[in-house]
Amino acid sequence: MSRPPRSSTSPSLGATHPHLAMRVINISENYKGISKGFYSFISPANYRKALHRDYGCNYFCDGILSSMLIGLALKQRLPRLSFDFSSLADQVFSECNDCKLRILLVGGTDEESTSVCNFLQVKYPYATFSSQDGYPKDGFSAGYLEDLYMMSRENHVVILSLGSPLQEMVGHSLVTQGFKGTIFTSGAFISQLSLSGMKPYFPKWTNYLHLRFAWRLYKEPHTRKRFKSVFAFPARLLFDITIHRVSFRVTT
Repeated sequence: MSRPPRSSTSPSLGATHPHLAMRVINISENYKGISKGFYSFISPANYRKALHRDYGCNYFCDGILSSMLIGLALKQRLPRLSFDFSSLADQVFSECNDCKLRILLVGGTDEESTSVCNFLQVKYPYATFSSQDGYPKDGFSAGYLEDLYMMSRENHVVILSLGSPLQEMVGHSLVTQGFKGTIFTSGAFISQLSLSGMKPYFPKWTNYLHLRFAWRLYKEPHTRKRFKSVFAFPARLLFDITIHRVSFRVTT
């Protein structure tokens, strides 16, 4: 499916860390239910982006490699978590359904976001879903971010499916403007769910064998440029911890 090009206008947000010295990254030990805050996911593909800019979020470890190596640095076991139906998505939406919460989905094309919104509304009938596509005509301008904040104020939970680092930038903007609810980033969740016909995007064997990244390389050719980051991640992490004194802090 061809997608409309994203405007080059995007938020430039978050405190920069050009030299990385003494950078501390907050790691959430595990998902413990809906709580107010801004949550994202750290993986070999977006690890360096997370280092260079502080978006004020807590990270879950997405990918077996990041959960193993960051867990090793913290001297504790960390689970692999991601926002999809093989991991956190059903837990989050089920809790929203039980508590009759309002959820705003942001991402994908207009067709994708609408179809996913309708699907989730049927699946979780006591929650209330609304959607906004991830390709605004004038880009992620200050005016658009203000409008998105006004939409978010009507909701308890916002799911940002915009890809990294754009979704972290937008989440940071919502929090800075005063959003007090819960934000989850979700990568390509909306597009993947739509493209898979509302079925789980990742086959079960990819979860058992920890080969989700390989499935994405196969299904999404544009992600193949990230391939090298997976293999470079262990060396980069070791270098940053020993030379730049980057550290990780578990949050509850």
